[in-house]
Amino acid sequence: MLATADAQLTGTSCTTDFIVIPNPYQGGVAVNSDRFCGNGLVTTTTSSKPFVLTVVTDADETSGATPDNENRGFCLTYTQLACTT
Repeated sequence: MLATADAQLTGTSCTTDFIVIPNPYQGGVAVNSDRFCGNGLVTTTTSSKPFVLTVVTDADETSGATPDNENRGFCLTYTQLACTT
């Protein structure tokens, strides 16, 4: 799901379940953190080589102050462009 910046969380707001996109850019502007979580992700690009997307989860959906039992996982649509010199 593409999102507005309001639905996306980054950085230290993402502590239990998040994805890591190295050296991210949004709208051509560098983002201060490589961690993303929340209810959506604004279109994000990176030119890091080799590209590695990291998924982090604590695998705990029921305990804690705010249970995550409504989560359904995530879907990520991406395009990998050919490397240029």
